[in-house]
Amino acid sequence: MDKKGSAYYWNIKRHKKSFRNSSKAKKVLESVKFTLISVAFFTAFVAFAFFLLRGIVLAEFGSYLNSPKEMLNYKSDTLTFYDRNGEVIYRTTGRYIDKITPLSKISPDLIKATIAIEDRDFYHHSGISFRGMTRAVYTDLKNENMYYQGGSTISQQLARTIFLNNDKSVFRKIKETILALEIEKKYSKDEILEMYLNSIYYGANSYGIEAAAKNYFSTTPDKLDLAQAAMLAGLPIAPSRLSPTLGDAAKAKERQGIILDCMKKEGIITAKEAREAVSEELKYAVVQNDFPAPHFLLYLKQQLAEQFPKVDIDHSGFKVYTTLDMNLQEKAERLLTENVSSLKYRNVSNGAFLSLDPKTGEILAMVGSVDFYQRDWGAVNMLTAFRSPGSSIKPVVYAAAFENKKIATTTVLHDTPTTYKNDWEVYTPVDSDGKYRGTVLPRRALANSLNIPAVEVTAKTGIPTILDEAAKLGITGLGSPSNYWYSIGIGGLEVRGIDLAGAYATIANEGKLVRPTGIINVKDKFDKTIFQPTREEKQVLDPRVAYILTNILSDNAVRRELFGWPNPLEIGRVAAVKTGTGQDFKDTWAIGYTPSLLSLVWMGNNDGSPMDNIWGLESAALVWNRFMREALVGSPVEQFSVPAGVQFASVCSLDGSQAVMGQPSTQELFFAGEVPTNYGACAFLAKQKEEQAKLAVEQERLRLLALQNESKKEAQIIIKPIGVPK
Repeated sequence: MDKKGSAYYWNIKRHKKSFRNSSKAKKVLESVKFTLISVAFFTAFVAFAFFLLRGIVLAEFGSYLNSPKEMLNYKSDTLTFYDRNGEVIYRTTGRYIDKITPLSKISPDLIKATIAIEDRDFYHHSGISFRGMTRAVYTDLKNENMYYQGGSTISQQLARTIFLNNDKSVFRKIKETILALEIEKKYSKDEILEMYLNSIYYGANSYGIEAAAKNYFSTTPDKLDLAQAAMLAGLPIAPSRLSPTLGDAAKAKERQGIILDCMKKEGIITAKEAREAVSEELKYAVVQNDFPAPHFLLYLKQQLAEQFPKVDIDHSGFKVYTTLDMNLQEKAERLLTENVSSLKYRNVSNGAFLSLDPKTGEILAMVGSVDFYQRDWGAVNMLTAFRSPGSSIKPVVYAAAFENKKIATTTVLHDTPTTYKNDWEVYTPVDSDGKYRGTVLPRRALANSLNIPAVEVTAKTGIPTILDEAAKLGITGLGSPSNYWYSIGIGGLEVRGIDLAGAYATIANEGKLVRPTGIINVKDKFDKTIFQPTREEKQVLDPRVAYILTNILSDNAVRRELFGWPNPLEIGRVAAVKTGTGQDFKDTWAIGYTPSLLSLVWMGNNDGSPMDNIWGLESAALVWNRFMREALVGSPVEQFSVPAGVQFASVCSLDGSQAVMGQPSTQELFFAGEVPTNYGACAFLAKQKEEQAKLAVEQERLRLLALQNESKKEAQIIIKPIGVPK
């Protein structure tokens, strides 16, 4: 190959190599370009996806992010009952945040321990910490302990705790991250830490540091010492497993040591403080499994279930503010238990108690039985069971009679042997003492709970009218009049104790309907009121009749005829009260009220077996008396107000006719303008007495005249001249 050819050859080769190099560079350039475009598209896609997901997340949770209280209660699923003073009575198991404890009221040791173990960079990141996650993985692997240190920031844990669940999906982690960043934007670090400590679960049904301090150590968050703080700070990573009282106590102690070690390494505490804290013997609170006022709470749960039929009440998050007064509740439980126990020898095994405000119907105390946990019958609420009321139904009978003008306060009733007959029965009522008093007025008959006059009033009034009156007063479930006869007037029917209390409260409330209620209001988990009972301002009984009944039932002087003195129906202040004893001594009752407090007591046996010849006065009345006296200590003595349209007047106590001076009389109540003007037994007696007096005077005059004549005769004999003997 000549020189020229050789040059051409190498020139071709150079061009080929240059072409190859140029092509390679172009490919690299195109590859880089493609990569950059792909990265840009991927970044744009990720950004778009992130903002799309952010929009979805905020659409679901955004409205709650503006309120710490709503955030912390987003997942609240308990049912909480409060007493009338706002104190918790009972709470079902589940998540709840009762109140937000300020960071300033939380032990600094707990705050430092929490940050040291959970998120040491908390004050230096914006919600997520890749360094923290890397360090946590490394530390856990190094210590061969997956519980040594958490990887999520406190902000992420807060987002997960209050809004999300613990599943391991990528979408949940993205939502957690978005929420953590949003929370960081809206709140300061101290506010975030405060929310975290008030919402995190510490085990043993303790949500938030307030509950944890109380449930574990019977203290408040600000009083936690270093050892207690380190123990609690270690629980959130595995609260059920690490709970020192309900979980693995050894693991909990080990975890406490890890916390103190972290604090020591961070320079938060000294080695000496760490040793002293880990060696401190922690004293845990005694776990309380009491179920206070169980019949009352179950009674309310039933009402809530009826009010919200589509809601799982136990996991509703509802806050139920009740009318219960725990001081009175405990007093009622104690007195009832003591008295039932003392009467066990007379075959008394159970009792029930109800106290309420007769003006509002608000239940202050409810005891459905003496022992809720008694296996066979303890859970049965005897206040909602149908039982024979005995003579305690008589005020309802007299109310129907007075209101329908079948009798008046001066109607003559007959406490004499009386027999009633129908197609299937011959009925002869008798009084509890077996005596007969002849003619009596309604006051004497009702105050002394005489049976024969009560049956007479029943016959005069009519069973349908009495049942209508009972229904008006709130007594339900009585059925058809054909089911009853005249014995209904002295307890020949069955009623619920809670209804009977409502009827008496209506009488006490001047005839305005009172329905017993245990709920003030119900709020949802965000404190929004969702239910509030409405009171019926309904006049169902003539206020004049209501006052007449109250006046008779509070007449101590009249009822002493049968009940004696002293007796359990007198409490040292004005109180209207009635006892009742069911047929064959199966039920005994005492129901009475002052203007501001009404109490009902029942005693008996759930199976309906008879007690040992015990009357309401000897059993239920004893509890009623002691409770009323104790509950009213220090309260002002009240008088029942007299409504318009009634007046007092003296009448003849024999037949209710116009009173006559010098004859037996009594002070009685009347509808205005209806005071008797007729003369009756007292006028007859007065006239008879007057005639007898005239006759006596005449007889005395005649006697004196006869004596005078006799004296003259004797005088004549004495002064007759004596003849002179011849």
